[in-house]
Amino acid sequence: KKYTNLVFSGTEFTSTTIDATTMENFHIDVWTPDATTFHIKLVDFGADGSYAGGDDTEYELAYTPSLSGWVSYDIPLTDFVGLTSKAHLAQMIFVASNSTVYMDNVYFWKPDGTVPVSLTSFSAAKNGKSVLLKWNTQTENNNRGFVIERSNNSLNWSQLQFVNSVGNSTTSRDYSTIDRNPMAGINYYRLRLVDNDGRQTFSSIANVKFDNAEIMEFSFYPNPAKNSLNIILNKIDSENAKVELIDAQGKVVLSNKFNKQDAGMLKSINISALARGVYILKYSDASNIKSAKVLID
Repeated sequence: KKYTNLVFSGTEFTSTTIDATTMENFHIDVWTPDATTFHIKLVDFGADGSYAGGDDTEYELAYTPSLSGWVSYDIPLTDFVGLTSKAHLAQMIFVASNSTVYMDNVYFWKPDGTVPVSLTSFSAAKNGKSVLLKWNTQTENNNRGFVIERSNNSLNWSQLQFVNSVGNSTTSRDYSTIDRNPMAGINYYRLRLVDNDGRQTFSSIANVKFDNAEIMEFSFYPNPAKNSLNIILNKIDSENAKVELIDAQGKVVLSNKFNKQDAGMLKSINISALARGVYILKYSDASNIKSAKVLID
């Protein structure tokens, strides 16, 4: 549902109130290009089912949404601390800053006992010219690991890394990794949680923005790479820039030329015919020579 110039909107379901006493979480997906704040309020009308009947309870939570990308909110119902009753929910109220807001996938839920991971947090933050990604799990059940995915538009995603998990755990676990080659502009990140049976779930989306002056001349992903390597030249100082892939013996096995108009564009290089191993990815133009290691798996 799209809201335009959203300041306040209430949805009532008084004819059939919701009994969420057995639920544990409230979920909503939100996309906005300009909202500086986003509030969610739940209201329980009490056993009499009437507004202001003397037994109403409610609570409102406030968030600062990320812009121009879908954000998934999985909110523990315990966060609605003033909502002392959840047996007769009758109103759901959204508040924003006179903004455009899209909303989707609104529901109450609880773990069914087979969820591989209870993910409690996921964040992305600048770390010099890199991005530090951190997440925490409360429990893990039959979990294989975490696929870190990145996007430049929050719609099309590519695998950046894979991080192994402990597999099974009933205690809090902290994980972290670094994206050493972020792109100019907004970098969107999410986790794809994979269990040993093939089941997959996704985290919320985090993002970090870099200006051209803050990042390296070129970035690439994934690393390790398998069939293709995506390269982005963030800035090009000459018409004869090139990127070379050099093997352990110093032999140039692939070479691609770039022009100034290619700056900021993604180029995908087919590496499926190359042997597994560590390679050097070398970028050079009239004034720069930069290199980085890449693992072909």
